[in-house]
Amino acid sequence: MGKESDNRTLDFHFKKYGRKGTSTEPTYKDIIEYITALISENIEDYQSQHTKLINIILNLVYPIKHFPHPLYDLGYRPKKGSTLGVKIVLDGIYYTENGNPAEITPDVILVNDNDTHVLIFECKSKSIKEEQLKKYLKLKENLHAIINKGYISVIKNPGLYKSDVSYISFDDLTTHPVLKDTEDIQILKVSPGEISLKHGSYENSKLNNIFPITWGEKEKPSYDLLICDAENNEEGSLFKMLILRELISMALFGHDEPEVGMVFSEKITLPKGEYSLESLEENNFKEIENILQKLCKRKCVIDKENKLLRVDKDIVILPEDKPLNANVFKLIDALDISINMNSLVEKEFTVGTLMDALYRSTSISIIDYFYKDYKNIVSNRIEKTLRLFSNRNLKKYLRKVSGKWRIKVIKDKRMARKFGESCKRELETIKGRQTTLDESAK
Repeated sequence: MGKESDNRTLDFHFKKYGRKGTSTEPTYKDIIEYITALISENIEDYQSQHTKLINIILNLVYPIKHFPHPLYDLGYRPKKGSTLGVKIVLDGIYYTENGNPAEITPDVILVNDNDTHVLIFECKSKSIKEEQLKKYLKLKENLHAIINKGYISVIKNPGLYKSDVSYISFDDLTTHPVLKDTEDIQILKVSPGEISLKHGSYENSKLNNIFPITWGEKEKPSYDLLICDAENNEEGSLFKMLILRELISMALFGHDEPEVGMVFSEKITLPKGEYSLESLEENNFKEIENILQKLCKRKCVIDKENKLLRVDKDIVILPEDKPLNANVFKLIDALDISINMNSLVEKEFTVGTLMDALYRSTSISIIDYFYKDYKNIVSNRIEKTLRLFSNRNLKKYLRKVSGKWRIKVIKDKRMARKFGESCKRELETIKGRQTTLDESAK
């Protein structure tokens, strides 16, 4: 999968790509560029065909520049919490041979409330199971019950809605023995520059008229709307590479201004003196007043009439080695408290923070459309990956403290060189093992 491991060393990289007329020794900037280059490969090369198909569908339902979006034009929309990774339990509808309620997880669910229609996509290769098709047909027959159970979000009477299930693939599935004689589904084929309707017709007749969907040579779908499918075991290496990329970004960049989560080797102090609160609006003034009462208690006095803060002696508002929290950050910002950014040593973050960075970093905040169970799967995958890294090549840089993760901040050339080589070893390990999503720390 993807490209072969890049065996260039830092010195080789510098000699080949460094600026002419400079010293033969890489500068701090050169090293940062080298580390960044390690994880700047084309993500598409590591995505599965399945994830690419999901992204193509999402392109059709968002008004993205330079790509057709006929589903959006017809009124189809993703619904928050019920578009991706929705595991539907067919309780009371369809059961397995052992008597348990069957489960089905469509790849994408879109809703057109104007036309009271639900469009379900199943992204496929040549492997198709008859049992899965039976589940989809039962879902279609009992759509109102599925909606009533809360799996699909609609705004009108559930009994008014009809649905279609479309199998979509880069392969031609029209001759597949499971699908070829089934009239209640559609088969779509994705070819270079085209999506064609190869079999079936839609309950919503407007959909029949949009095919073939075509695009030109200069147009291409965006493959970073769903950058990685956390349930797709083929993308284990990709998932880990994306986590590594975010960790590298946190370690190398954003060190100039204080941010929530930063950890300093020095305590942060509110110096003795008088501070004007004149510029604060009423709501902000009350918020700062509440924060001061919690942090400083009787060690300072607020003159509400003149909007002044008087501090009789220096007050420690954040001890060393403690993460900067939202309240202290607001106080620093409101009172313009000076911070020694050279004392920054780590950045603290949560799994949720990292999940947001992965899935909100594109033009679409796709995480909002994840089903709740899918969010939990992503969260667990991230936790396992961080644990793996912290026990392997990043053990000197990544650690867990009181239930939250911390990454060491890289600030000088010596640290950057060592960090770069550690990241390179981790990247080579990821690529060399072609890891699965289920790999966990030993």
